[in-house]
This record gives sequence, structure tokens and C-alpha cells, in this order.
Amino acid sequence: MNIEELASILRNNYTNADKGNKVSAIHAFGVQYANEIKENNYLATEIIKKSGLNESYSTELSKGIKLYDYMKNMSTDVENDTEHELLSKLPWCEIAAIAMYKNDKNYKYTPTEVKNLPLVVLAKKIKKAESPSIGTELRECSNDMTTDYHRKTRNLFIRENDLYYLSENGIKYVEENFSYMISDDIDMPLNQILYGPPGTGKTYFLGKIKNQIMEYNKKVFAKKQSVKENIMDLSWSEIIALGMYKANKTNSYKPNELYKLEYIKEYIDDKKENGGATPECSLRSDLMRNSIKCDALSESGKTGNDYFEYEISKKVYKLSQNGIDMVENALSKYINPSDKKEINEDDFCKFITFHQSYSYEDFIIGIRPDTDYDGGLKFKEKRGIFKIICDDALNNPDYKYLITIDEINRGNISKIFGELITLIEANKRWGNEEQQKLTLPTGGTLCVPNNLYIVGTMNTADKSLALLDVALRRRFEFVPKYPVYDIDGIYYVDFLKKLNETILLKKKKADYLIGHAYFMDKKKQPKLQDILNKKVIPLLMEYFNGDKGCVAEILKAADANIVFKDTFHLEVI
Repeated sequence: MNIEELASILRNNYTNADKGNKVSAIHAFGVQYANEIKENNYLATEIIKKSGLNESYSTELSKGIKLYDYMKNMSTDVENDTEHELLSKLPWCEIAAIAMYKNDKNYKYTPTEVKNLPLVVLAKKIKKAESPSIGTELRECSNDMTTDYHRKTRNLFIRENDLYYLSENGIKYVEENFSYMISDDIDMPLNQILYGPPGTGKTYFLGKIKNQIMEYNKKVFAKKQSVKENIMDLSWSEIIALGMYKANKTNSYKPNELYKLEYIKEYIDDKKENGGATPECSLRSDLMRNSIKCDALSESGKTGNDYFEYEISKKVYKLSQNGIDMVENALSKYINPSDKKEINEDDFCKFITFHQSYSYEDFIIGIRPDTDYDGGLKFKEKRGIFKIICDDALNNPDYKYLITIDEINRGNISKIFGELITLIEANKRWGNEEQQKLTLPTGGTLCVPNNLYIVGTMNTADKSLALLDVALRRRFEFVPKYPVYDIDGIYYVDFLKKLNETILLKKKKADYLIGHAYFMDKKKQPKLQDILNKKVIPLLMEYFNGDKGCVAEILKAADANIVFKDTFHLEVI
């Protein structure tokens, strides 16, 4: 697509966008056509100029292109992601709409629930906003089902009593302009092996896989944590009972003391922010209607729930046994939402390196000697790392798990995996139609759940793919990782190309090429002599069986200045 065609599309998108969405349309165009713009080296200023739009919009187009890179290489570090700049410019109503869509596009939210959605929390950090006016933004971008009143033309939300949900227009707007932000799926095979010579980015790619797993898990965790805020479907008396139980289920409280308790305070604050009637006035009446021995109200005025007891002499309320039972049974999910503020990567991602002596007992399960309380010898079952992560994944199906097997080609695959090799197939995973499990020699069972990802790595300089166990090759997808020369941060690219061309001529295969990672440094440009003497020459000496003459010839072909230091060493000067 030439630059005139791109400019025409941009102009049409801008013209057709609503008055308040013009800038967002430019951002969305930048994301959608970022690849073509970069591949053809088109400048944002040129596209804007040919589109006939105001030249100041070139900055907004650049932001859209940057956001594409951000979504492609998402990082969890807010402070270091300059691509977050665009999110910092989005209005709160758009952020709220995207966040609601990502969580559940059909759910009816309170303003507090929206404020606690993961994307809104992230935006608060980026914008450094302690208290975004989410309630106001929701109201001003809503159609009110009660009054048919709205202030802005966007109509992203519908307000129904004190709840908000995405309108058809809001859903369409998010899907058309922010499709790159609303997909939570992990798009990668369950079993894969990254292969190639050393220094070609296998470890870097593993880090990206791990980040993808943890980003997914953080979203799940945030949703589970938000159970604490999802109290608006409860009755007022249930919220009061829950607040009293959480504070101390045996304590007695005066009505004005209840206003400060967890859940009760959040409920009141949410009502106030949403513009509804202040609920403090109904707290006393709800207590009376649901209390035992409340002489201030006739029996006909009570509900019969009897969640509370009223001590007339002290004018205090406490939970009755009926109230305690109700909270523990009907509201149990609200009692102990996780106290964790964040999740730990080590709980979801395991790492192991195979070697020749690694065994089935190490990997899956075995019997190990132990001592009992009086020092006597006994034998006990000990789970291996794979059995542990399988059990964890099975017990927590909402989360994703990852086990990385480094140097997978160095282990005796048939010995380590045993009968497990069948269970790792995608269609045999637990949770699928053809799910299978096996009985272990120790008497227990093992199944591999479909939320566990297995990633192996192998250096082809050590062992060819052709020598891998056939059963393993059938069950894994193989992702090649070879040197690349067109990414940022690589020094001495021309030298590296010449070097690898010469190696390829000598070895006749790409498994012995020198990886680009050896020529990268985040802090400063390294000296070529240091790279060659400390990293490349030792590797080449291993590849060519210590043949100094051959290694020197390869380096000279790439224009390196070689000297023979002594009988055993050669050096680049």
C-alpha cells in the first residue's frame, strides 16, 4: 500500500469518527497500519500532510505506531515502558470502557468495581492519579435508563439505577478502536522446543513467554481479588453482617461505629460517589428489622432473618448465631479473599535443567529414604518438579502454569518421561474430551492439565534435532532460533555476518553459527576484541575440536586481526 492510499484511509477514518473520538481514530490507524508504515519507512509527518489533516496530528499518529510496538512486546514494568504514554493520554471514559470490556463486557458494574479493574489500576499508576473521577466519567458518557438524560454524545455506557454497563455503541467503539488491547488469550502451543545455536535469543524468548503467562495470571488474580468489591448484589443487612463478621464476629457495635467497618464503608462510599441517596439513614432501620429482641419495632415490622441481637441497656448490636451461620454459608467467598497484594512468579513458573543422570524419580515421583521422629529409617514418596506443577495446575484451573526444561536434549527422554509422554499430548490433557490419567508406581495418579505449558530449549551445537527421541519430536512443536541481524542493539553486524557465512561454508549447517546475543550490550558498546577473545574464540575452538588454524582462518575471513599468543592460544588484537 502506497503512502497516498494510507493517507486516504486515515482521512476517511478521521472524518467518520465522532467529534470526541477524532484523536482516538488517529491512534487506532497508527496501530492498525504500523507494520506497513515502518516497512516502507514512511514518516508520520508525510502521511498527515498528504491526508490534509492538521500537521500537529503527526505526534498522535506516532503515538499510535508506538502503541503497536508496546502491545507486541508488552512489559510488566510500568516505569520503563515509554509506550505507556498513549494510555496516559486516553480519557478515563475510554479507559473505563476498555477495562469493562476486558473483564466482562456484559456485566453491570458499580463505579467502585470499575475503579478496581486491572487496566484502570494500571492507568492510575501511569497517570499518577490518586483518585480518578470514574463515577463522573461514567455518568457523563452514559444514557440513563431512568431519566433518558445524557450530557455527551458518546453514550459509551448505560446507567441503570446505580449500575453501569457498556452500551452497543460502547462495545462497538472498543472493538473497532482497541481490538489489540482486549484479547487475553495466550496464543502459543502447549508443548514447544526452542532450538538453535548458543546466543540466538532462546533465553530472551523464554522471558517473553514467562511474562505472557504472568500477565494472564495477574489479570485472573485481579478479578479474584475484586470479589471483595463485588458486594452490590447483596442486601444492606447482608453487607452489615459481613462487615461485623470481618471486624470481629463476637463484638458488639454502636450504629455509628459500623460506618467505619470494611464493606460497610465501601458500600456507603460507592453510593455517595454514584450520586445515590446516602444509605446511613437506612442502617439503623435495617438493624432493627433483622434483630432479635428489638423492642423499638413490632414483630410485624421485622423480616424474621434475625441476623443481629440488640442489647437494650448498652444500645449496641452484635451478630446472632443465625447471622454468623448466614455469613459463613451464604457469604463465605467474601470472608477471606486472598490477603496477597500480588502473585509470585515462582508459584506458576518452574525451571529445570536435564542432564544425563536425571531420572523419572527426579522428574515425576520416587521413593526416598527418610527418618521418623525417633530416628528410625523409613521410605516416603517424594514428588518431582513435574508432578508438583501438574498438581498445582490441576488445583488452580483458572491460572496458567509453565515448566521450562533447559537442555532438554541432554537428558534420556524415554527414561525421564516414561509413560508420561502420552499424557502431554494436547488432546490427552486433563480437561479435554480424550483426557487420560495414569496410575503411578507408588499408587497415586498423574494427569497433565490443559493449563500447563511445557517449553524446552536445546543448543543444536550440542546435539542435532535428528538425534532427539522420536516420540518427543512428535509431541512438541519446534521453534527455530538462529542469528538475526536486523534488531536494535547489535554491534559489529557486518563482522558477524561475514563470520557466520564463513562458518556455514566450513560446517555446512547452521547449528554452529555464532548468536547475535554475543554482540549485544545494554549498557555500552563493547570492544570487538573482548567479544571475540572472551566469548567467540572459546566457542569456535570447541566447534572445531581445538583446531587453531581453522579458527584463525575463519576469523581472518571476517577481517579480524589474529595473532598466535602461544602454542595453545590465539587472540584478536
